[in-house]
Amino acid sequence: MFIQVFFIEAQTGVSFQFYDDAGALLGVPVSAGVEALPQVGAYGAEATVPASAVGVIWTCDDVAVTASEDLREALKAAGSGATPVEVADEIVSRADQILLADAYVPSGAPVVVIPAAPDEADLCAVYFYTESFSGVETQGVEVVFTIATATKADKVLRLSAQSVVSDGAGFGLLNLKKTDVMIPAGSSYLVNSPELGLRDVALTLTADVYNLADLVTG
Repeated sequence: MFIQVFFIEAQTGVSFQFYDDAGALLGVPVSAGVEALPQVGAYGAEATVPASAVGVIWTCDDVAVTASEDLREALKAAGSGATPVEVADEIVSRADQILLADAYVPSGAPVVVIPAAPDEADLCAVYFYTESFSGVETQGVEVVFTIATATKADKVLRLSAQSVVSDGAGFGLLNLKKTDVMIPAGSSYLVNSPELGLRDVALTLTADVYNLADLVTG
């Protein structure tokens, strides 16, 4: 079976290891045969899946970047006599690859991708996921960021608002200047999104990546 992973950014030392239904890892990590695919950050390998395996965990030299994929539907398709192309389509359509900042725990949770840090050291990747009360991802939710008073970093910062709108997966991402590089000290953003209940909520950014949900929960 051909398995694949997408890390968003190019990685080194990519390897994979299968896990069973109890979450126990099977065998040892395998790096032999892993090849970079045409899309940057994508890797694949032809692998023999152990009989007790239900999924695969991918790792790389960056220990903070891990991805998992539940293979049960793809294995079911393979066992039904589907063609290799049909099996590959099943893997692509049902993959639940998850980039994890914490230790790997197999689960059937929805796809949650933690974006990579921006290339520029003075920027922070601000992201969010949003859904309805019934658990359906909500598209078109806008979040607006403004700087309340005149400030600068290496240059004077424009005060006009910047906004981001959630996509079909309920996901939004915007790279913003970190506030700890701003002058005067104590500069912050004001965050507004009526649909998320945010009205002129002050936000300071010092990390490389920030989950807007942390602002909501405090």
